[in-house]
Amino acid sequence: MPRRLQLPKLPSSSGRFATEALLIVVSVALGFAVNEWRQSVADRDLAARVIRNVRAEIEHSHAMIAPQVKRHQAIIKTLASTTGRDGQAAWDVLIESLPDRQGFGLVPPRQAAWDAAVSSGAFRLIDYDLAAAISEVYVSQDRVYGSLVNRVTSAIYTSDMFDPATRRRALPVLRWVLVEMEGNERYVLELYEKHLPTLRAASR
Repeated sequence: MPRRLQLPKLPSSSGRFATEALLIVVSVALGFAVNEWRQSVADRDLAARVIRNVRAEIEHSHAMIAPQVKRHQAIIKTLASTTGRDGQAAWDVLIESLPDRQGFGLVPPRQAAWDAAVSSGAFRLIDYDLAAAISEVYVSQDRVYGSLVNRVTSAIYTSDMFDPATRRRALPVLRWVLVEMEGNERYVLELYEKHLPTLRAASR
C-alpha cells in the first residue's frame, strides 16, 4: 500500500503572530481615530471660544460707541446754532458745545479678539458665513476709525481753529468734520446691530 504524502505542519506560533499583528494594526488605527476625535473636539472648543470672545468684544464696542454718536449729534446741533462770540476761537466754541464739558469723545473700538483669532489661525475653524460677517465688522471699523482719527486730527489741530480772527471760517469746517465722524460711527453701529444676532445665536 503506497504511503500518503503528508504536508509539513505550520509552526504553532503562526496563529499567535497573525493575531498579534492584527491587534497592533487595530490599536494603531484606533489610536489615530482617538487622536482625530480629540483634535476635532479641541477645534470645536476653540472655535466656540473665538466666537464668544468676538461677540463680547463687539458688544463692548457697541456699548461704547452708541453714546459717542449721541454726544456728537448734540455737539453738531449746538455748533449749527452758534457763530461764537468776539474774542473766541473755533476751538473755544467747540469746548463750550461739549455736553457736561466731559471731552470730545473719539474712542476707537477694540479688536483684540479679532487679532488673536487671526494670528493664532483659529479663524479658519469658524463657519464661512459667520467668518465673513465678523471680517466685515472688523475690517470696516478698522478702515473707518483709521482714516477718521487722521482726518479729525488734521482738520481740528490747525492754527485756524485757535485763532479768533478765523473763527467764522473754521466753524463750518469743524461742523463738517463732526458730521462725517457721526455718520461713520452710525455706519459701524449698524454693522454691529446687523451681525450681533448671528453671533449671539452661534455662541449659545
